[in-house]
Amino acid sequence: MTNDLMKRIKELDVFSLIVFRHIFESGHANEVARNLGVSASKVSRSLNALRAAFNNDLFYRRQQGLKPTLFAEKLYPNICVFTDSLEQFKEVLLDEHYPHEDIVLKLAVVPMFMPIIANRLSESDIQTQLGKIQLYTWDDNSIDDLHKGDLDFGVTVTQELMDYHELTQQKIIDTKALCIVAKEQHPIWQDYDQFEVEHLTQFPFVYIATKGFNDRIDPFEQYCRETEKTFTSISAVKNYAEWYCHLLTMNSVSIAHIGELEVTNSMPGIRAARMPQEQFTRLDNALRTPRIYFIERSKSLRRYNEETRKLLFSQFHDLLSDC
Repeated sequence: MTNDLMKRIKELDVFSLIVFRHIFESGHANEVARNLGVSASKVSRSLNALRAAFNNDLFYRRQQGLKPTLFAEKLYPNICVFTDSLEQFKEVLLDEHYPHEDIVLKLAVVPMFMPIIANRLSESDIQTQLGKIQLYTWDDNSIDDLHKGDLDFGVTVTQELMDYHELTQQKIIDTKALCIVAKEQHPIWQDYDQFEVEHLTQFPFVYIATKGFNDRIDPFEQYCRETEKTFTSISAVKNYAEWYCHLLTMNSVSIAHIGELEVTNSMPGIRAARMPQEQFTRLDNALRTPRIYFIERSKSLRRYNEETRKLLFSQFHDLLSDC
């Protein structure tokens, strides 16, 4: 190897080698830019630097995408060893320094679970283990924010991932029970022991619209349509504050996840009660009850270690389980 070639290789930055691996594995520069959260021009500059350093085209443009040269195929295993070692180096740093007062992890949560997750993450022993976590409302921009690294992870009831190859999704839990919510003096509580799903249609119904789940039509409305049941009215609100006020002032009723039971019962003037299981089964057989997911960046892009991830996931699973 000539001194000039060695000099050019030493001048390569780490990011260029990461770009090489991603292009080799995906074959599409624009996809690599999106997955790494950088501009297409930055990926192009890195590829040009690689070509100059190795004095080889590395990739040919074909109809199916960028195809590696024979030289690139020889380079690939060695570059994988290098980039894998970077991941191990990152894990060492995370294990050494996390949690750290300067690291604030960012979590986006669908509105229906914001209060209970905030309450759990506020506990002193959890904060000691995890450090600071700032919560945001899951909205239309959250997937892109996750992809760019502006968020670290999300708790959602959506499955619409799949153009984002650098994000991963794991189901936390299926919904196993629901509760009915209304103000304390609401007539629905009379003879609640005999509650049936049809009782909900006798009063105004309110729900929090959640992106990817019920932002177009709520499952309860879909249930009413499919079973040809007439309902009084069904209203969507944007957040917990509007939901709470609607229940108090509009004589409305709602359905909530079983994990929300305790925090909902702590709201002044509001009562929540577990839906009889046979009535939940009727609903669950007919409508799309929430399947709850944990979404995060791929392992190489995370700002937290595996121990932190496992602790977070276990907390969410415990919190949202049938209590």
